[in-house]
Amino acid sequence: MPKRALLPLLQSMQQDIRLNYAVGDRYRPIRQIAQHFNVSQQTAQKAVHKLVDNKMLVARAKSGIRVAAIESNWQSVKPRVVLLSNSTDPRLNRAFLLGINEPLARVDFTASLVFCTHLDTLGLSFGEYLVDLKADAVAALYFPQSALPFFYAETKHLPVISATPVPSLPTLPCIHTNNTRHAHEAAVLAQQRKYRQVLLVSYFEDGPNHVRAREFRHQLARLQPGTSVTYTCLARPDSIVRLHQFFSSFDRDSVVFALDNAANYVVAPYFVSHQIDPTRGFLLFNSEDDEFSFPGLPPLAGVAPSLRSIGRKLGERLLTRLCSGEWPSPLVEAV
Repeated sequence: MPKRALLPLLQSMQQDIRLNYAVGDRYRPIRQIAQHFNVSQQTAQKAVHKLVDNKMLVARAKSGIRVAAIESNWQSVKPRVVLLSNSTDPRLNRAFLLGINEPLARVDFTASLVFCTHLDTLGLSFGEYLVDLKADAVAALYFPQSALPFFYAETKHLPVISATPVPSLPTLPCIHTNNTRHAHEAAVLAQQRKYRQVLLVSYFEDGPNHVRAREFRHQLARLQPGTSVTYTCLARPDSIVRLHQFFSSFDRDSVVFALDNAANYVVAPYFVSHQIDPTRGFLLFNSEDDEFSFPGLPPLAGVAPSLRSIGRKLGERLLTRLCSGEWPSPLVEAV
């Protein structure tokens, strides 16, 4: 049978072993494998031989096929690694995917992007959706309230790592941005440069109450009392008018602080059209790559790690988990 047709069967059998068997259990006989997975007995036999080579199964004449391990060593078949995203931002998804794949590529593994199509990401049905992805490992983007589904995935031996903290599930591995620390760093920069007019911009629904905006304002008020700090939500229809007004009176004491990577692309054209030096008046919280690039502007670095660099860290953790069977310490890291 062609290799490309055998691979889905191997992946399904590996998941079947992980979810339903323990080491030492008797596994399905060849005929039952063929019936259960709707393949020929010849194909089932080939798959068993592969998993015996992979040391997940042992096959003996009198005792039949038994489970030797529920974790694969990935020598016979590469793992299916999924980046599951709850974001519709293509730049963000691409940055995380590129970052994750950098360390995985060292051993010829590859992650693929899957957009979440499950509407209820809080309930147990989302946990079942995770398992039904038939993945060997999942990196999850922006599911901060999904403690129950992620716990369910843990019970099914599905490795999941998150790019967003899930406080009610401390056993969930996570690499995330330290919003408070980097917001304070941005406030220190604003104080050092003596900005007196600050415009915060983002697409965040909670706007000025988002931790990045809140901590920046609090820290700047402590460092430099009297500084004017206003906020504009770019999802609102009046945001364009507010930006025009701010840039029409832009001077050496003014700065725009973009709180999310998508906001960078809205703000950048104003610096180009008004011929304003962005190294003086443009603060970025983060960007997709280590530097933000836009036509007509010099490369700009954010105060926080790039999305791609966080993706790299997620990929490193996934690689360790896949190759050793254990998550590295600490389980949760703010960078």
